[in-house]
Amino acid sequence: MNIIDLIKIVFVVWVTQLLVSCDRPRNERITFLEKVHIDLESPSGANRTEGDAHSGKFFSRADSTNIYGVGMIYNIPDSLIAKTIRVKFNAWVRIGDITSDKKYAFSLEDGKGTCMEWVQIDFRDYIEEPNEWVNVIDSVLFPAVFIEMPGMIIKTYSYNSSAKSTLDCDDVELSFYSVVKK
Repeated sequence: MNIIDLIKIVFVVWVTQLLVSCDRPRNERITFLEKVHIDLESPSGANRTEGDAHSGKFFSRADSTNIYGVGMIYNIPDSLIAKTIRVKFNAWVRIGDITSDKKYAFSLEDGKGTCMEWVQIDFRDYIEEPNEWVNVIDSVLFPAVFIEMPGMIIKTYSYNSSAKSTLDCDDVELSFYSVVKK
């Protein structure tokens, strides 16, 4: 191994540590709850498109025929009532038109379908070139004040509200954490 290879390795390790440390505010103590990988290769009911996926054969597409894409529902355990929840989003995303509205949405709902809180990740903040797969990593926070009763859920889904062009997602991974401010 020469000095250039060693410098490259040190740089990659440094950047990785920097990204991990920037993943959440330093004043949070987090407890891991669950990680969900949305598998689009299995025909288990997920809305999927066959073609130029990031990995495998299938990916999720939201376009003019269906503005909603891949998502899931997380049932909040009763032990988390009055606790803050952070959801980390990690996925490969491709958009056809970088100027139109393309998001990943998160809604906190009570058991009766009432939306208590709605937050989003806007892919235009991450993607600069159309039609290129980009790894998007971000997180959203649901404050404890909204998690007030048993039976609450978090719904997640990709959302192409303008119905212009395409929004593709693949290899979607959602991690759920309980958060306590230090």
